[in-house]
Amino acid sequence: MIQTPLKKAEVNHRLKNIDVLLDHGADIEKRGGHGNTALLYAGMMGEFIEAQHLLKKGADFTKIDIMGGTLAYSVHKANLKEGSEQYNAKEDVRKFLIEKGVFFPPEYPIEVRKRLKLLEFSGD
Repeated sequence: MIQTPLKKAEVNHRLKNIDVLLDHGADIEKRGGHGNTALLYAGMMGEFIEAQHLLKKGADFTKIDIMGGTLAYSVHKANLKEGSEQYNAKEDVRKFLIEKGVFFPPEYPIEVRKRLKLLEFSGD
């Protein structure tokens, strides 16, 4: 699987490395394997401290991976120990998304794929 340097920094929980990469022109929206941005991957892996950091740096929370996954879906399905740092960060990300107009529960990836396919072939 292809990993961008930003995604590698996120996977290794290196917030300072993320900052250095972004300060030196890394594309926060660059997609790696499965069409994931660093933010989508952080959410998928339940790494919400890193997701929160990427959101503060301006990552686009509306991106969708090739399977129809979204950050909101990752937040919704995450099963983290209540009271843990990652759990608290997840709840902060959920609040951020709600403030931005995202509804919970979010669409499941299969629903997103169906909707996008319908829009793609709508003739518009």
